Amino acid sequence: MILSSLNKPLFCTQLKIIFLGICALTNYAYAQAVIEPKRGTALRKDLLDTVRVKVERDVKSNVLFKVETLRTDGHWAFLSAVPVTASLAKIDYTKTKFAQQYEQSMFDNVVTVLLKKNNVRWQVIEYSIGATDADFVGWPLKYGVPKEVLMAE
Repeated sequence: MILSSLNKPLFCTQLKIIFLGICALTNYAYAQAVIEPKRGTALRKDLLDTVRVKVERDVKSNVLFKVETLRTDGHWAFLSAVPVTASLAKIDYTKTKFAQQYEQSMFDNVVTVLLKKNNVRWQVIEYSIGATDADFVGWPLKYGVPKEVLMAE
């Protein structure tokens, strides 16, 4: 009976405003600082090892990474790196599934990866190797990852 006497459009608008306010405060409360994990840290090793599995499968060789960018807020992580062999040599892409793109000079020797932490471990959400464009620019809209994780301000 009380609800029937309310101005329903106004009441709904007020509820939406309250809900959006709670959402904004929740996002702010859960926002974490973006860091760049240092060499030798367990976090850096965990992130790179997660990516390493995919890259080694694709290039059919053990790899190390020359990290260009590694950033995380604890929930999302972004990696941009150049994979190299264990002896720090360039990878021979002519012996991989990327041979055609490499031979046509349509291949950039960079791995870009978006990772997300799922309670216990990191999971690769998006991964590319050899992309010649900035494929990661659409990830904030597509996945909701904070742009600060992808790009320094």
